Amino acid sequence: MKFHKIMIGALAIVFSAAVSTNATTIKTNNDAVVVKVDPKKTEISATELPIGVKKAIVDGEFSKWSIAKAYKITYDESTPTTEDQVEYEVHFQNKENEKEIEVYTNDGDVIEE
Repeated sequence: MKFHKIMIGALAIVFSAAVSTNATTIKTNNDAVVVKVDPKKTEISATELPIGVKKAIVDGEFSKWSIAKAYKITYDESTPTTEDQVEYEVHFQNKENEKEIEVYTNDGDVIEE
């Protein structure tokens, strides 16, 4: 009996460690939980950002800041990428050298981190 408890505890620890190292983003969508694993982050130029993201930046709180870097983030390379599986990470910098990062959907919605 004691052996079974030890084995169950050990398996629980291994499972939780494996899950926590592979999952990078957890987003809730209504009642469903979506876990995104193994993102691919590619640096892009600010001109390559989608129209929705550009509009959100112009209309947003960082409109007066410059874009230092921009990245396209895709998930799950084993399936064809849809626009729902793409996010855009934008690094902003102002004149006082302060830095901020925002992550957007393809449509320009800010993703809460």
